[in-house]
Amino acid sequence: MTKKRPQTQPAPESSFNPGRWYRHNKSAVHRGLLYGIGVVVLFAFGWWAYFALSNREEKLTKDEYMTLARQAFNCGYFDVAILNYHKASNAAPEDQLVKREMFLARSRDNLNRGGGFELALASSYQVLADDPASIIGRVSLAQLFELRGQADSMLYYAGQALERGRATGDASAQLAADLVLATHHRTLDAQDSAFAYCEDALAAATALSDDFQVAFTKAGLGFAALQIDSLDYAQRVFRDLLAYRGRNGSDFNDIGSAGLADYFERRGVRDSARVYLEPLRSSMDNNVIDGTTAYATRIYGRVLRDEQKYDEAIEYLARSLEMWRNLRAIPDVIECLNDLAQVYRLKEDYLDARKYYMAAGNLAKDQKLPRRDLYTADLNVLFLKNLKPDEYRRAGEEGIALARQLLVQ
Repeated sequence: MTKKRPQTQPAPESSFNPGRWYRHNKSAVHRGLLYGIGVVVLFAFGWWAYFALSNREEKLTKDEYMTLARQAFNCGYFDVAILNYHKASNAAPEDQLVKREMFLARSRDNLNRGGGFELALASSYQVLADDPASIIGRVSLAQLFELRGQADSMLYYAGQALERGRATGDASAQLAADLVLATHHRTLDAQDSAFAYCEDALAAATALSDDFQVAFTKAGLGFAALQIDSLDYAQRVFRDLLAYRGRNGSDFNDIGSAGLADYFERRGVRDSARVYLEPLRSSMDNNVIDGTTAYATRIYGRVLRDEQKYDEAIEYLARSLEMWRNLRAIPDVIECLNDLAQVYRLKEDYLDARKYYMAAGNLAKDQKLPRRDLYTADLNVLFLKNLKPDEYRRAGEEGIALARQLLVQ
């Protein structure tokens, strides 16, 4: 029997035919595409408009840019000053004074980064020569002469900057001049005057609505208050500094902690002083060289002295002395020498006590700081009584030699 070949059935027709569907719905498809393209275009335009408006910078005049640049310069924000001088230069390319002041801002910024002092000084003089009424030229010269320790020149230019700042209502110039004058009077032990200049600086910083400058000036007020025994006021100031948080993440925690440690050491509350010094221990033990660490190290030495841990106290006071020497802060060097002398006296090591008192006294005479010469007649009697004649003489000679060494360095 012959087998029949199975018949293959034709494939069923597809239920969806794209071509046929497109022919029947052509108009709707075209309308949909047009709507979609329109939505994408509108969306893109909306984003472009948003970014254009959010990044749009209002155009200012040359004089307005110059005002912003000078204010930033006086506050020490040299990078901001350079940016605004650049914009002023774009607005008035032929203005030579803009170029001079921008070069001054660059030289001061370069100095802050370890650049040359003489270039900053020369550019300050050049601005003043081009514009005899220039306030920032005077501010810059006052700050530079303060760094160099030329008190007479500093006082001359700072006084002029302060006077012109008050006359023109330039709060940033008043702030800069007040801070320079406050620092100068603090080194002279004229703490009442330093406090008064800090108060004026605080008023100027507040007028500028500059939170960082307000906090910085408060720090100066706190240290001046400690020196005039206004301890409760100092405590409030330093507690405020602990709460400060700048927009760029800056803070004054170390300064606030060091100030509060000093406050509690003066009050005789050593446990609290140690608590506030603890965040600074790493910097102290690693000999980080900055003013706050040097200051905290000295306070820790005093705490150890109060606890009669004389050898440890000498170790930390000697560290602080070396830090202040590297910072070329002679008034603070003198204070450390006196602290060391006191510890040696308490240890009844009269030879080293006389040596350090003599070094401090000679430096104080050289720097015209009579209040820091603590070598009294009573101390001299004590040393004469407890030292042999050759020891007495040797201690004096070593003290004088140490003072000369510290001055040269």
